[in-house]
Amino acid sequence: MDRSYQPLARRYRPRNFSELVGQEAVKRALQGSLRLGKVINSVIFSGIRGTGKTTLARIFAKALNCERRERGDPCGVCSSCLAIAKGNHEDVLEIDGASNTGVDDVRDLQESLAYVPQRSKFKVYVIDEVHMLSISAFNALLKTLEEPRASVVFVLATTELGKIPRTVRSRCQVFNLTRLAVASIRDHLKLLLNKEKITYDDEAVELLASWSEGSMRDALTMLDKAILFGGGTVRFDSIQNSTNLDPLQLLGLLKALVNKDGQYLIETLMTIDSSGVEFKKVCEQLAGYARHAFIIRDLGDRSLKDQVSDKTIEVLRAIAASSAPFDLNRIFRFLVKCSKELDGSLLDRYVFENYCLEWCFDPGFPSQGQLVTETKAPPPAPHKVAKLGDKATVKAQGTAGHGPSTQTSSLRVAADERFPDSWHGLIDKLKKDKPFQARQLEEAKLIAYRPDFIELAISSSSFVANKLLKEDQAEELRQEFVKRFGFNGRLVIVEESQRHSSKLSLFEIKQSANLSKKEKLVDDAKRHPLTKEIVKKFDAEITDANLEDS
Repeated sequence: MDRSYQPLARRYRPRNFSELVGQEAVKRALQGSLRLGKVINSVIFSGIRGTGKTTLARIFAKALNCERRERGDPCGVCSSCLAIAKGNHEDVLEIDGASNTGVDDVRDLQESLAYVPQRSKFKVYVIDEVHMLSISAFNALLKTLEEPRASVVFVLATTELGKIPRTVRSRCQVFNLTRLAVASIRDHLKLLLNKEKITYDDEAVELLASWSEGSMRDALTMLDKAILFGGGTVRFDSIQNSTNLDPLQLLGLLKALVNKDGQYLIETLMTIDSSGVEFKKVCEQLAGYARHAFIIRDLGDRSLKDQVSDKTIEVLRAIAASSAPFDLNRIFRFLVKCSKELDGSLLDRYVFENYCLEWCFDPGFPSQGQLVTETKAPPPAPHKVAKLGDKATVKAQGTAGHGPSTQTSSLRVAADERFPDSWHGLIDKLKKDKPFQARQLEEAKLIAYRPDFIELAISSSSFVANKLLKEDQAEELRQEFVKRFGFNGRLVIVEESQRHSSKLSLFEIKQSANLSKKEKLVDDAKRHPLTKEIVKKFDAEITDANLEDS
């Protein structure tokens, strides 16, 4: 390879506003200010890596000092533009905020402000990663920003806007640079490959663009690597060899999570582990696919056209169609939580594996179809209600453990029962072999209850009961009432509103009763002589009470 080879990101760095991909709103604002002669003396460019912050700062500096600027765009050929491009312009100073963090560095900068521009109209100070400055350095910079010289322009770039003090931000024009669309990155990569006369697969370029996470620099860096591994071409198989991360494996993992196929997960994770890929990267990209599939399932793929390839959308659409409601959302949430625990250690694989298998083995919420099978099982134990004779046990703070998992029983449907005299009685009868429907009805507020008419109000925020607001689910419940209790009237289910605020669901009534009982037990436990003696001796604290049968 030619020893003078330059990475694509450097060789094709944009020279003017028109060459910069994306950030149209920011470019229009800057060009508009230049055309109107209203120079912005202090600006902040904020955004993730690779979105063009430093490049935009240099273009802005060029445009400010260009000798023959047209319509706000630098010409790129005058002595000033060429000097800035080479990094040797006397009036344009680039400062690394990460290595010049102290107040003394800012004071040195302030001293240089006393000198007028040597070659051009403006002295431009570009401070990259400005959020790395110390508090004292920011305070020193603040005075300069409060009273700017007409011939001085500050351009601050940062990936973490929140770390810049409000006092500094309030004295600057802040421009937020957005992630680039996958389609924009894909088209730009193809443009550069055609210029370089490098053959490529459309699928490979699409994949690189989707992996860039909205960063053009990351996309170009991966493209350089793909060219090297592909022997001067960009092929789909060479990308897999260069990154060791197969998108088909990720989509296979997502499908396995949806199907709760633990065996496939174990085998695939072993393969990924042997390839040397960081599991944090796997987890993050898998979470992205889960999010996309969740969107596709309920909103369609229209909003994803610029984010992922058409082929990937096709696979995600099939996965989404086979998933249960909200499963993809729950998968996304546990992957996000998991990614925060991955720190690059040897345990990363086992942490990631444990999260995935926990999802696969957790029975979760039962579907209504799962609650009826051809085999009959004994009815569940009746709901336990605390009695006055129950004992209180004191639990010390710090006890750890997992919450109980949801278990379901499959039962044959009972029939020919008389219509219950009360709503509470109806739910109790339904619990025998329709526990999930009974649980839904416990969260409903009863408005009217007669043999010929039942009206219920349900909160849309109730995860368990809100499905009954759908017409097909409500009709399925009515048919259950008809079959079981001979109900031949109307079942009306409405969304809970302010007029239902005085009503309480059975679930709320039980919660209130249990809370009152528990509060009394805790109070009694605190007053017991033995408890007082234990608290005093061990300097302990009563934190909770559990109910046990006498």
